[in-house]
Amino acid sequence: MITVEDFHKLEKLSGQHGVSSSMLMERAGKSFYEYLKKHLDLSAKTAVVFAGYGDNAGEGFVLARLLSKDCFVFVFLYGETKKFSGDTSAAFTRIQGNDHVDVLRPDQIDAHTIKKIKATDHLLVIDALFGIGFSGQMPVKFTPAVDLFNSLPGYKVSLDVPSGVNAVTGEMSSFVCKPDLTLTLHEKKPGLMGLKNVTIVPLTFAPEAMNMLEKEISKRGPFKNSPNS
Repeated sequence: MITVEDFHKLEKLSGQHGVSSSMLMERAGKSFYEYLKKHLDLSAKTAVVFAGYGDNAGEGFVLARLLSKDCFVFVFLYGETKKFSGDTSAAFTRIQGNDHVDVLRPDQIDAHTIKKIKATDHLLVIDALFGIGFSGQMPVKFTPAVDLFNSLPGYKVSLDVPSGVNAVTGEMSSFVCKPDLTLTLHEKKPGLMGLKNVTIVPLTFAPEAMNMLEKEISKRGPFKNSPNS
């Protein structure tokens, strides 16, 4: 298990040792893709990626780009592009003009579109709305996305942490994505310990970052694995 704080430390330390945040985002999306490619027949799927505006959305965009090599992908974009970080914006740009990716904003996701997608066989539905950074209650503008995610047929996957779940405490929002599988990066986070069907997928940080964090953890007392303990 890794605390959310230690996970962010690994990200920061990796950036200081040659593995940038954009590289980590690409590696995360690729890791999600490789797991799904290994365990599902993607050529038989139609994918729907629900995206917010943070790093989780960026990882979703990377995944959408990679999935487009195997199947058609809808990206339901609920986040505002003006709130994208540089990394997320770059990942979003890379799916622009892709003939196998259709990006739809909320006002374009009408009843006809939803009915058409619900009638599609072998859906793969991806939650990339919030991920590890979520806390409190689901913002009102995202509640329709959560409802739609949960109502779609097919196989549902959350990236890193189901949106609506606090990765630190495990507390759930009144609106929470309910996946069949959660693919979490590197190690489980404390908030996932009570959830079923959580699978760890690798994320390669800078070796120096791993060594530095391991040394720090070894200096902590047995009941001080993190400042949040």
